[in-house]
Amino acid sequence: MPNSYINRRLIIDSERSPSITMFPPPPYIRPVIGDTILHTVYLFSKEGEVSNSSLAFRLKGLGLQADGDITITPDASTEVFDGLNWVTSPTLVHYTGTSIDTLEIYKIRSIDSLSSGDYIASVTLSGGEAADFPITVNIKVSEIVYDIDMQNWLDQPEPQVTNTENIAINNFIVGCKEDNNWIFDRFWINGLSNQQRSNVSLSFPTSTRKEPIASPTWQPSVGYSTSPNKYLNTHYNAATDGVNYIIGDAAFGFYGQALQNSFGFAMGCNDGGVRIQLCPYYSSGTSWASLNVDSFLASSISDYKGLFIVYQDNQRIYNSLNGIDQYSFLYNNASALIPNYENYTGCQNSVGVPNSFYSAEFFIEFYGSGSIDKPKLFTRIQTLASALGYNI
Repeated sequence: MPNSYINRRLIIDSERSPSITMFPPPPYIRPVIGDTILHTVYLFSKEGEVSNSSLAFRLKGLGLQADGDITITPDASTEVFDGLNWVTSPTLVHYTGTSIDTLEIYKIRSIDSLSSGDYIASVTLSGGEAADFPITVNIKVSEIVYDIDMQNWLDQPEPQVTNTENIAINNFIVGCKEDNNWIFDRFWINGLSNQQRSNVSLSFPTSTRKEPIASPTWQPSVGYSTSPNKYLNTHYNAATDGVNYIIGDAAFGFYGQALQNSFGFAMGCNDGGVRIQLCPYYSSGTSWASLNVDSFLASSISDYKGLFIVYQDNQRIYNSLNGIDQYSFLYNNASALIPNYENYTGCQNSVGVPNSFYSAEFFIEFYGSGSIDKPKLFTRIQTLASALGYNI
């Protein structure tokens, strides 16, 4: 179910032992947290809270068969961290001699795909001629009521992403609304775990899907990487599709990083005169930008990665990086127009023809109002990207 999630909060119901004499006679193998023998784990959710915590423990055993393996076997509703990866299959822990006392690196948590409901599962320790020792795992999964825009996006027919991703995206939308920043015509998260879902805009999700042209590289937790002749058609025409994007109050941009330091356009279009254009980084650290006018300004910029935004406000056009304006220029509002062409990503749509290709990594891209609070949006996007595994 797309509207369910697991909130992993942990309570331990255990046997607290003041000394080693509380352990059974050898041979034994037990999961231990400090002096506590772990018996029962409660994994439960609470409406409105989000947590992906897990329970770490060490393995302690005595009087075992010399040189062998302990097997940790999770039930279908649980998974175990083996020190390197989360696994749902049995994992082996090798020991030498007749005892074992590991670091506290093994962990238990509930799997991410459980629908709402109550579960009783177990993780069993076995091996070394010690009697099997089960850890009982009680799991309760509750549903979360998503924001209406999030729910509209979830209701689209493309394959769903994970509950973890859905929670992070929902938190982002709610946060943007708290900041009065949810004023986008299109907002794509390219770096999701499913490419088809990445092409569905969070805002106006029934709009025409973004279309990869000539197979630009796509990776989960990264997004699209464009290169010459490999680009994206957003199918967004600001002249006909603009709601929040209007003359004098418009913005577009992306979160990612430039991959070339030569001329080309990361995104936009032009009608032979009026432009929507951004070249993040070219000619020794110079950036180029234009928005709804037939002029442009090239000026220095402080970096080549992060949140790039070009926006109009008070008859000025600004180029912003990571919430900080890099430069601006005055334009004549009377001559401003919105080019009547679909916007491309990884190049510009020049009167219906892709040209001026640019290699860049696009984790997020958007079009909308120029009234967004840029520093707050940058903070929200940083939090979202971190939750989805994108770090630049």
